[in-house]
Amino acid sequence: MDADYQDDLAIALNASPLVTQEAACRLAAVTETWLEADLDQLQAIAEQLRVPVRSVRYARECARTARHLASRERGRARHLGAEIVTRHHPAYPSSLFDLELPPPALYVLGELPSRPAVAIVGSRKSDPYGLEAAQRFAGELAERGITIISGLALGVDSAAHRAALSVGGTTVAVLGCGLDIDYPRSNRRLRAQIVETGAIVSEFPVGTPPEAHHFPIRNRIIAALGCGTLVVRGTPRSGSLITAGCALTLGRQVWAIPGNIFDPRSMGPNSLIRDGAHPVQSPVELLETLATSVQLEIETLCGEGGRPEPRLERTDLAKLFQAIPAGEIVDAPALLASTGLTLDQILSLLSELEIMGFVTRYPGPVWGRCGCGPDGGGK
Repeated sequence: MDADYQDDLAIALNASPLVTQEAACRLAAVTETWLEADLDQLQAIAEQLRVPVRSVRYARECARTARHLASRERGRARHLGAEIVTRHHPAYPSSLFDLELPPPALYVLGELPSRPAVAIVGSRKSDPYGLEAAQRFAGELAERGITIISGLALGVDSAAHRAALSVGGTTVAVLGCGLDIDYPRSNRRLRAQIVETGAIVSEFPVGTPPEAHHFPIRNRIIAALGCGTLVVRGTPRSGSLITAGCALTLGRQVWAIPGNIFDPRSMGPNSLIRDGAHPVQSPVELLETLATSVQLEIETLCGEGGRPEPRLERTDLAKLFQAIPAGEIVDAPALLASTGLTLDQILSLLSELEIMGFVTRYPGPVWGRCGCGPDGGGK
């Protein structure tokens, strides 16, 4: 089978509405086994591959029109400015072959970075604590040359992507829908920013809607692309815990940020810690637990220690910034009482801090350190 036809068949299987995603993954790994078999062998082959025999029959029909189907899919991808990378392509991430079911093809908008990566996941309906934690870890890891992998959802995912971009780092968003689907709509600008230095990725064909059962499927890719997964917030049955489970299955590291035992969003990471995940309270702690080979690669890319952490040199700015508690939001009267500054001074300094990217203003008005919104977002 020539290489071009292998690519076409992988794309066609991945896009076929008659072949389930799981069956497409299994069939794409051993195409010659079922493609060249006699009809009376199909049942045995299906049992061996653990797929329905009807999927094998559909796949054989799909193979007859593979070039046409692949051409159609490539055209749809090109219309978006994207490309399709199959499991046979040199650009296909080798880490995905650690999965039991590597996707036959990936739709990629942007460029997949080759540097070490860490997945950061958490609740869509996070709190200021969770959002600031995601921002801090993502920002400092990205400053040290680590690519941040997440799922572009609201809440923790978005905070992680934005923090990586804010320090000039790279980030990759893995979708649970087609590349052309604007989901969530409020992240349209963030998507465009991610593509400038990183990538938006999906195994789902163009036009695939964001259905609930797609997200657990995409979570395995988030876990596989990273050398480990950091869980910031999440309930015991959340997608974050599914991603962590995938990471453990792959033999990847799992880190968790401890949280309030009375908050359901902390139950996920706290239970992971109970079961053996690394509890981390700072990015330095996470970096220290990385495999030696990964640490050496990071040092080669960025130099030991990475880029310096930005500092506030002016005393008045630093004083006001320190008066905003980490993980909380405050209004101007509270800052007036705690700093001794005048209201005019506070408002002027807050504007400067906002321009510098240290604080964000929210309706109220109230202010929080960047990434600490009052509602934590939502779907």
